[in-house]
This record gives sequence, C-alpha cells and structure tokens, in this order.
Amino acid sequence: MQIRKKARNIIFVALLAIIVALLCLFTTRSGDTTCRNTEPVIKDSSTAQFVTKREIMNYLDRCEMNPYGQSFKNIDLRGIERKLEKHLFIKEAQCYLSPNGTVNVEVRQRKPVIRVSNGSAGGFYMDKEGKRFPLSTAYAAYVPIASGEFDLTEDYVKKNLLDFAVFIDDDKFWRAQIEQIYVQRNDVIELIPRVGDQIIILGTTENYRSKLKKLRTLYEEAFPKVGWSKYSKIDLRYKGQVVCTKRGV
Repeated sequence: MQIRKKARNIIFVALLAIIVALLCLFTTRSGDTTCRNTEPVIKDSSTAQFVTKREIMNYLDRCEMNPYGQSFKNIDLRGIERKLEKHLFIKEAQCYLSPNGTVNVEVRQRKPVIRVSNGSAGGFYMDKEGKRFPLSTAYAAYVPIASGEFDLTEDYVKKNLLDFAVFIDDDKFWRAQIEQIYVQRNDVIELIPRVGDQIIILGTTENYRSKLKKLRTLYEEAFPKVGWSKYSKIDLRYKGQVVCTKRGV
C-alpha cells in the first residue's frame, strides 16, 4: 500500500510539472504568436438570439478591435471585453488566448424580464438590473409585454413594474402564465394570461405576491372543477378574497 501511495504521488508531481512547463512555454512564446483566428462564442445562444457570431465580428471590425493579424503581446484583451460590453445586447464578455493563434471571444447576452410596447413610439426591453435596451428585428424574447393607456417610460417601469416582472421571470409557473401587463391611466394593472381569455385585475403591484398566491389557488383548486371559461374577469384587489365575474354578466 505504501509503495502504491508513493507511486501515485510521483505520478501526480510529474503531471503537475508537465502542466507548469507547458504553461511556461506558452507564456514565453505567446508574445511572438500572431492571431490567426478570432473565435466568438455565445454562451447562452440556446436561450436568446439577440446577437450572432457574425454580428460580433462585424461589431469588432466597426470598432477596429478585431485582433486578427496582431501579435499576442500587442492585443488588449480587456479593451476588447470593455468594447463588447458596450454593445446594447451584450452583458458580459471574456477574451482569452489559445496556443494555436486563436483569440477566443466569449459573450453572454442581456436577458430581458419585460418588454415594453408604446405603440407608434416604439418600445424597449429591460433586464432585472433595470438596464434598458432596444427591441430586436431578428429576435423576440419570451417575456411579458407591458403596455398601457399612456406611454410607459423607463422610470415608470423601474418604479412600478420591474420587481413584479423579475418575480414572474424567476417563477416557472408564472412565467408560463402571464403574457401581457396592461396599465390603465389610474395605475390599475390588468394581466392577460397565456391560457384562457380572462382579464385579471391586479390593481397596483403592492402586495403582488399575496395576490398571485390567491390566483394560483384558484387556478389549481377551482378551475379544474368549474372550467377555465366560466369567468371573464378575476379581481385580486380585495384582501382575503378573489372576486370573479361570470361570463355574460
């Protein structure tokens, strides 16, 4: 047993020495290596398609930050990262070198939790940090759409809707339920579900967790018995109760 333990230790030390030697070799030679390829990698491409590899390359070209043809010792990796993070759809970027002459460019896109639609005035997305970014002509995110009887400003969304939208996005059940958020002039909020055609009156977002808890109980316990089409309106504004209006009333 003692001999086997010593043998394992010797192998481990030898492997560690080889790794250190290779790292040292790369470090000493990388300064003389020329970038022969820039390889963009979109880490979250399976969940969003705001940017493509081609768009990343075109953006680097427009900014004159494409490292192709430069010596590794002259490439400002942090500068490339900072430039990429100024792109409207990119949240994080990380660049690193490979011994084969490749500069790897990894990015993560901004993840919206709400889409604001202001009619002819256009609209915008907002992520959970409250960062506003534009709509895309190439991709539409699967998030609740907010609109109203007046144009919803960035400040209004941050103050009145963002926390609610983050909660919806973080909850698998509600993410699959809420499709639209409509704000009336008196700040009364109506919700349009993805399933069924009821109008859900939330009121304000004050105590929205308690209100949604009541609604979920209705969904899970009452609707399977009475059917999803019995009510046209569900009012959550009253403490301790849910007021439902029958269809046709």
